[in-house]
Amino acid sequence: MSAIAWYEYARGPRPPHIVAVGRTYMRENGIIPFAEDLASKTAEVFRQLGSPRKRAADIAIGVTAAAFGATLITRNGRDFTGIPDLSLEVVSSGD
Repeated sequence: MSAIAWYEYARGPRPPHIVAVGRTYMRENGIIPFAEDLASKTAEVFRQLGSPRKRAADIAIGVTAAAFGATLITRNGRDFTGIPDLSLEVVSSGD
C-alpha cells in the first residue's frame, strides 16, 4: 500500500484499534514509501493531467500502484482517471 493511501486510511476517522486491524492485512514492510522517484513521477503525471489539487493524493496513490505493477482497488474510479499504466478495479460498496 502506498504511504499516502495508508495516511488517508490511518488519519480516520478510525480509532487506533481499527487502524491496527487494517495493518494486519498487509505483509511486513507492506507500506511503500513515497520517495523522491515516486514524487517526481507523480508531479509529472499531475501536470500532464492538468489536475485540480483535490486529486493530488489520488494521483500519488495511482502512480505508486502503477510503478509497482499493482492493481488499485477503489470505489471511485473517477479519482484515478488518466493515470498511465494503472490497473484499476472499481468495486461497489456491496462487494
